[in-house]
Amino acid sequence: ATLMRPTNDTRELLALARRGLATLFVPGTRYTSAGVLCLELEPSGSRQTTLFDADEDLDGRARLLTAVD
Repeated sequence: ATLMRPTNDTRELLALARRGLATLFVPGTRYTSAGVLCLELEPSGSRQTTLFDADEDLDGRARLLTAVD
């Protein structure tokens, strides 16, 4: 899946992963573990917003993620 904007927010990443798994999971099917590729990673300080990004409390989000992680 492709993110609409860069993020390191665990909540957003888990929500996207759960949504993807819900579309792929078939009860009764045997699965094998697989790796995950994270491509085009950028430093967390560099963020290019789009025209449609709402004003966000990025400092508050960073403090929350630091406390949770």
